[in-house]
Amino acid sequence: GKDFDGETGLLLPQTGSAPDLVHLTEETSKDMFGNVGADSTWTVSKVVSRARSNTPPAPFITSTLQQESNKRLGLSVSDTMRAAQMLYEGGYISYMRTDSTHLSNDALEAGRKAVTDGFGAEFLSDVDPNAKSQKKKRKGKKDKDKNSQEAHEAIRPAIQEGGRFLRPDEVPGHYKQKSGGGVMADRALDVYDLVFKRTAASFMKDQVLNQTSVWIDLVDGKNMAKFRAGGSVVVFRGYAAAWGGVASVDASQSILPPLTE
Repeated sequence: GKDFDGETGLLLPQTGSAPDLVHLTEETSKDMFGNVGADSTWTVSKVVSRARSNTPPAPFITSTLQQESNKRLGLSVSDTMRAAQMLYEGGYISYMRTDSTHLSNDALEAGRKAVTDGFGAEFLSDVDPNAKSQKKKRKGKKDKDKNSQEAHEAIRPAIQEGGRFLRPDEVPGHYKQKSGGGVMADRALDVYDLVFKRTAASFMKDQVLNQTSVWIDLVDGKNMAKFRAGGSVVVFRGYAAAWGGVASVDASQSILPPLTE
């Protein structure tokens, strides 16, 4: 931050209380640690944490499915929609052209079951995705959109026998039996996996993190160095158990292990 030039990104000349600051590049880090003795000691001298939570994303609409399919699977819009069309026609997902995040009552029951059976009851939120979506809406827009939201549904797994969603690993066998021995295209399976995980995530609790700064002292004989690192410590995975880790939410955050002084 303040120790670096805002335009060049280079370390500013150090004076006053911190004349010995060194910017560790990959090359200088290797040189430094190559000279550290085997009898040196490392001590966590200070840990400062601040609680933070990330809320789960809403179920897919057409645009968010296309965006995540491109980001995570590398599929173009046309390839994504072809795969989604195949899944829809096969009875594996709901209609793939929608701008609504609403879920039907049957889908809400199936989603709760998918989370409790697949991840554990401790991950299931007390607030369903419909309520979460309404809470995020601007107060003046809520009533205006209510009817259109309830007339259409988000993109979600289709409800199968027993009132449940098929797990992604169940789809190939189900499709093979249904089609008389056919094999579903890999892209369609990948898109189903994405839809299932996104839908399940929307039913789950927040991810809880401690945004942490840690100071570590190195003593090597008569020499001493102090290091500082910043990142996040995962306290509770929450929806990330289905949808992915901190990196998918904030790529600037490093994952740190739990640390104490």
